[in-house]
Amino acid sequence: MNRRAGGVIPAQLHQYYKGIGIRRIDDGCGIANVILQAWRPLPEGILDEPQVKFDITRRADDVRFDRTDGDFVQFHDATMPDKLDAANDDNPQKADEQGPHDGLLFVYDGPGREGVASEPVTSRADRHNFEEFIRVKVDGKKPSGTGNTPIGSRASTKFYWHSRSQITKTGTAPNRVAARVPAFDHIGEFNDYTTNPN
Repeated sequence: MNRRAGGVIPAQLHQYYKGIGIRRIDDGCGIANVILQAWRPLPEGILDEPQVKFDITRRADDVRFDRTDGDFVQFHDATMPDKLDAANDDNPQKADEQGPHDGLLFVYDGPGREGVASEPVTSRADRHNFEEFIRVKVDGKKPSGTGNTPIGSRASTKFYWHSRSQITKTGTAPNRVAARVPAFDHIGEFNDYTTNPN
């Protein structure tokens, strides 16, 4: 598989997240860092084969940090499955994939939070790590679902990426104002299991 940027931008990405990268706090989508990927299955024409069905899927490791008074407290919200080709972040009800378009499959993701943490939390940070890959089935049925059992066969190398976001509230409750923390916020290639919020 070859992965490259460009091509058709899914309508849901534009309407909901209003773009890619580190997004501002928004009443509609909350706090999100958004990535868009394009994958090209090979050989050319394989997407036209009626029995060959592809799915872009991912494995996720999610850590949340909450601060009320003093230091951050860490919570592990999601851990990658034991089996290396099993997915735990692929909701068939979520329309995050489009294609094929000109031989490309597109997928986007916006890890983050739907809203600002409620009191007494004054700062919340999230550190997400992902392994993205394509899986395939040759029985005419698209691979779908998650769990500790691989579904279909992996048909690509893995794309490792991460997302970090932090919100800090200033002022006095109940009139605190939330703001992103640029020093921690980041989205990009490779996994990051070491960066913690300050």
